[in-house]
Amino acid sequence: MNLSERLIWLRRSRLLEMLDDEILQELAQVSPDRRYGTGDTIFAPGDEASSLYLLKQGSVLLIRYSPDGKEKVVGLAGPGDLFGELLLTPSLGRRRSHALAREEAVVCSLNRVRLLGLMTRRPQLAIELIRLLATRLLQSHDEIEALSFESTESR
Repeated sequence: MNLSERLIWLRRSRLLEMLDDEILQELAQVSPDRRYGTGDTIFAPGDEASSLYLLKQGSVLLIRYSPDGKEKVVGLAGPGDLFGELLLTPSLGRRRSHALAREEAVVCSLNRVRLLGLMTRRPQLAIELIRLLATRLLQSHDEIEALSFESTESR
């Protein structure tokens, strides 16, 4: 995908659509695309958290595993969604979830070091990422609250 096509895709992201063209241009220059087939792993628990991902095409399941091997789908990313944002927490360092292509997918990779550098130079990008993280935190709190009101048997 050439630079102008990549720029169009970045503009379609719910998070990145708020950014000005200059920031998007910088992101487009440092964000390679990769294709994944149905069932392919994008990242797995224990992998180094070195990139944030923008899904351009397809869908991606985000799965967490319990110590006894039970799996829970914790997210479903569609075109325009970002995932893998915990890379912004350096203390974690490693992935805790599994990202699996639910169908053929095209994913744009945003390198952690370059992304953090760009956020330093472009506070607007940092603000949008904070909004994304706050929204996801609120969703997690809502889920915890809903579960806490269920009976022990239904949990």
